[in-house]
Amino acid sequence: TAILVMDLRDVLSRRILDQIIGQVKVSKGEYLVLVLDKVATKIVSSACKMQDVLAKGVTLVESLEKSRAPQKFDAVYIMEPCIESVDRFLPDWDGTGPVSEPLYKGAHVFFTESCPDELFKKFGHPQVRRYLKTLKEADICFLAYESRVFTLNYPNAFCDFYKADHSTKGPLFTKLASQLASICYALEENPTIRYRQGLTRIKDFADVVQEKLDAFKRISPDLGTAGRKQRSQLIILDRGFDPVTPILHHLTMQAMVYDLIEIENDQYCFKFTSQLGIENTKKVQLDEADDCWNLMRHQHIAEASKKVSSLLRDFLAEKKMSKVEGDISLKNLHALMQQLPQYRRQLNQFVMHFTIVEEALAMYNANKYDGICRLEQTLATGEDEKQEPVPDGMKLIIPALLDDNSSSQIKGRIVALYLLMCKGGVTPDTFARLMQHSNLIGNMRTTLVNLQYLGVSVIKEKGNSTQNTLKRIPRDPSKYYPQSRWVPILQDILEYSMEDKLDFSYCAGTKGPPASNEKANGGAGQKGAGDVRSARGWKWQRGDAPSSGASSGSQGAVGDRATIIVFIMGGVTYAELRLVYDLMNTRIAENRKYADNYNIVIGSTDIVTPLKFFSLVESLPPIVS
Repeated sequence: TAILVMDLRDVLSRRILDQIIGQVKVSKGEYLVLVLDKVATKIVSSACKMQDVLAKGVTLVESLEKSRAPQKFDAVYIMEPCIESVDRFLPDWDGTGPVSEPLYKGAHVFFTESCPDELFKKFGHPQVRRYLKTLKEADICFLAYESRVFTLNYPNAFCDFYKADHSTKGPLFTKLASQLASICYALEENPTIRYRQGLTRIKDFADVVQEKLDAFKRISPDLGTAGRKQRSQLIILDRGFDPVTPILHHLTMQAMVYDLIEIENDQYCFKFTSQLGIENTKKVQLDEADDCWNLMRHQHIAEASKKVSSLLRDFLAEKKMSKVEGDISLKNLHALMQQLPQYRRQLNQFVMHFTIVEEALAMYNANKYDGICRLEQTLATGEDEKQEPVPDGMKLIIPALLDDNSSSQIKGRIVALYLLMCKGGVTPDTFARLMQHSNLIGNMRTTLVNLQYLGVSVIKEKGNSTQNTLKRIPRDPSKYYPQSRWVPILQDILEYSMEDKLDFSYCAGTKGPPASNEKANGGAGQKGAGDVRSARGWKWQRGDAPSSGASSGSQGAVGDRATIIVFIMGGVTYAELRLVYDLMNTRIAENRKYADNYNIVIGSTDIVTPLKFFSLVESLPPIVS
């Protein structure tokens, strides 16, 4: 049975609905207007349903960026503390807008994160202060992508992080650290921070996050003290900790679909037949609201194909309808819709899932990905399918590089994996031969050389690799498909962490080893930018501390279990998302002490596919080789 201990969407939703909108009191018979800027719209949409927002007394939801008509109710503003949003807010109240009178009866302003002093001063206008009833920092500056997945909605962080210099890393680290600390705060956590050794800038970032957490601890002294929470950890990694996983073809449903099929804004476009028999095109959201997708997304594509058939047969049995003889196909699904028009909506869902599975499999077969995947796995693991070490990787890859039917993207992925297999890089002559055999020039060549930004040694004369390696946990090869033998390094990190065996030589701590850190967790730490602005006096508050009810068990969605929060700077892959669910729902189910003691959530600045990963590496300033 799946163990669902935490849902980030519920955590964020409760914070928005109860601790922001729910804290604004209005008279009987009155309602609220909710005004969101672009950033807040994404945050609220990631966690809240419209009906839940309306149930909190909201009669209208409006965009801060658009023209709005005057309303006789109070307005709740949720917005990013940036000059653009503040400058759009002020005309609603200071008489400089399209109408001379205030747009609403009163203003309740909630910032998604800490507001800089220079922006705060703009709220000192007498006309604004007259109507301003609430001014708080809500600390909700993250998106709940899935139940166990968050993002900071910062796709450019990969480039900004790896090319950051002394002048640019300060503002970047401050912004991202504030966002990451706000997630810990929402989860009622004050975790021990671990960070990957070997890269100075990841240590610098971890130190800034520690400052932000210390500031939250001063505001809420009980933060992270309930139950087992004192054992919680925040593991901060950069994408260079495992450059193999974002390059490989992964054959679980979600990872494969996002790699091979054009998915935009998590929407899949498919064709279906209407009640009138007309073929239409429809965009559907691939998210956890879809029960079928939820069940299939982390399964191997071969298992997912069987699963959708099984779900359809279960549906037909539940409705006491005739069974489908033989294999289920799109053809007999369309026939079912003709026979059972009353269930057309549900059957269209099955059509969508059959279509997406068939499209992924068709691309896999048409591009002969079976052989490519087997080759990739051998390069990634350094072993063939019989678990024998590979003596000569170059000999293996030459046929694929000479294949005119292989795209430059496929060849680039193969070469990248070969370079990663060659610890310490290859000679300039070998690299030149690789480029010649594969006919990779221009952008792809730049991308391969730029892997050095991630600590990968590509060409030997450019220096030794800065990679700090982790001892891999042995696995039973019989449990894996031949095309899916690689286990992401993150799985080892998490399993070591749950056993309290994560080596400090690999992941150091901002406050030292565990013995000293236990005492340090209760300390004040260094002063950070997230302090309450008490010197400003009137109406300035941080949002209500969520930890106030944790010890009594009122925060049921969070609970008192220790939480392992993984943050990957520069992008997390769908394969890594899957293994978090796999650990929580499968392996932990076999060992109750994990289920009783741990939650795991994972997040990043963005979610990357192999294509996006290569694009990000290419966009870094070219390294001259």
